[in-house]
Amino acid sequence: MKLNEIATLSLGIMKNRYTSSIKTMFKYKIIESTDIGEIGINKASDQLQELYFENKISDKMTLKKNDILMKMFPPYSISYIEEEYVGCVVVSNIAIIRAIKIDSNYLYLYLRNNKVLLYYLTEGTTIKLLSLNSLKSLNIDNNISEQDIEYKCRIAKLLDRQEFLLKRKIKLINFQKEYYFKLKGERNGK
Repeated sequence: MKLNEIATLSLGIMKNRYTSSIKTMFKYKIIESTDIGEIGINKASDQLQELYFENKISDKMTLKKNDILMKMFPPYSISYIEEEYVGCVVVSNIAIIRAIKIDSNYLYLYLRNNKVLLYYLTEGTTIKLLSLNSLKSLNIDNNISEQDIEYKCRIAKLLDRQEFLLKRKIKLINFQKEYYFKLKGERNGK
């Protein structure tokens, strides 16, 4: 089954077309391509850039819970939207995938685990970009029972959480090393 048959796909906004220099009543948090990492969005919602817009952004362009974000250029990072990011807006080089006829967790899991398929859909020579039309034509295997989907999604969420926590642990260890060597250097210098 094609992706556009089981989900709606749209691109984010071109923020320079919509932003206002005057503080208006339409304020949105922006998720940019640099904010999307290997396992989700790198920033907490309170750390995202806020911009003012001249007009209200349509519901189609604002994020909802269970939406899937995908960068349209390498590396094709994929992120699952939790409650924290509802109402945010994404920039134009990120696709918003909203599952309709399939479980959004399963679709997220399928896309994350089949990134190789995305490389076959790319266009361009130097920089391989995905177009929205080529993404819509992606075949999704949905010949799977509801119970299998539920189990796979639970396991995938646990593995994603484990990966996130391990990467955070590595960052903290590196920070501790830097602090220790900085502190040790200050003591030896005095």
